[in-house]
Amino acid sequence: MHMKITTIKKMQSTFVGKICTILSRPIAKSDLSDQQFSDFFTGVVDEVDDDGIFTTHTITGCKNFYRMQDIVGVIEEQVLDEDNPEHKKIINDIKEKKEKIHNDETIDPSLINIDELTELANSQPKGNI
Repeated sequence: MHMKITTIKKMQSTFVGKICTILSRPIAKSDLSDQQFSDFFTGVVDEVDDDGIFTTHTITGCKNFYRMQDIVGVIEEQVLDEDNPEHKKIINDIKEKKEKIHNDETIDPSLINIDELTELANSQPKGNI
């Protein structure tokens, strides 16, 4: 099914130049971390045409293309402005939480069963580990 030209024009005027997440037909997204998902599906929309959507990764500059027939949705992302006091508080809260997670490297040894992990590793065919 082709998308109507009016919808494509509306997508062009709404999303080009903005940071968006592109939702596509199911792939193995459930195996991706939040960072990997963001890397694969979020970027600045460069172009929208009847073939699909072209984006640029916000950090690496890598280009992505999503075929129109595989796109389920496009979500404009909220961009936080460090000069906005309300946004600055949100940014600082996120940084504090992230820092706390990265600094908390304690693992409860009672949760790790070395014998079960060894048995699992040894039960795998060679080359699949």
